[in-house]
Amino acid sequence: MSEFFKPEKYNQEFQASVEARKKLPIIDVEVIKKKNDEGDKEEVSVIDIAGVKVESLASKEDILETLKEIHPTVESLELLQSMAETFSQRRGLIVEGETSRGKTY
Repeated sequence: MSEFFKPEKYNQEFQASVEARKKLPIIDVEVIKKKNDEGDKEEVSVIDIAGVKVESLASKEDILETLKEIHPTVESLELLQSMAETFSQRRGLIVEGETSRGKTY
């Protein structure tokens, strides 16, 4: 198991959140209503990648169809989380690693 997923290396509060996350899907999508610049409410898809939430312009149906093709390993899930975090911060990410680690996401 990856060091990232070993809850015993973190404090008790974090360990409890890890245990709670085990009951939820690793990757999930929900639709929320959000006010746009004009003040109107619009629906926005939010993808939850193991606790990291990212807004998407794609529809929920399109996202769920794509998720059917994704079967993340521990290593590729860590990469997906890193990508989601840097995307939400509007920062770049350089991904390096061995062959077959999920860098193509």
